[in-house]
Amino acid sequence: MRRLLLLILLTACRGETFEPEDLGAIRFTPPPSYRTMWARAEACSGRSGEFERLSWWVVPGVRTFDYAADEPRADGLYERNRHTITLAGAALPHPMVVRHEMLHALGYGEEHPAVPFRDPCRATWDSWDRTEPTLDLPPDLRAYLP
Repeated sequence: MRRLLLLILLTACRGETFEPEDLGAIRFTPPPSYRTMWARAEACSGRSGEFERLSWWVVPGVRTFDYAADEPRADGLYERNRHTITLAGAALPHPMVVRHEMLHALGYGEEHPAVPFRDPCRATWDSWDRTEPTLDLPPDLRAYLP
């Protein structure tokens, strides 16, 4: 099961051209907890970036989404050409998934290098701290959870 989840996460991060609207995704304003997670991603990766440059999208009511025929079951996707992060509804409060996509936005490519994805950022299914609390979401975003 863990390998399947890792495969889902790995295949979701290719950064190819992608239109969130094609999935019925809705643009949203990131909550304050995302800015806190961004600071954590910057600190653990040693890179900095412009949080405000990102646009955020959610595919409401789903655990995963398919964005290409050869890319099934993604829970998150960073698209570098548009500077977008698209999340499945279930991933909105998930700190590891959000942090993982943020690392891509900070310039880490498709290969998911062990540094920083596994250590020190703990942004893979087999490295994240399962006791890490979920991210705080306002009621309007909680409505998109499955």
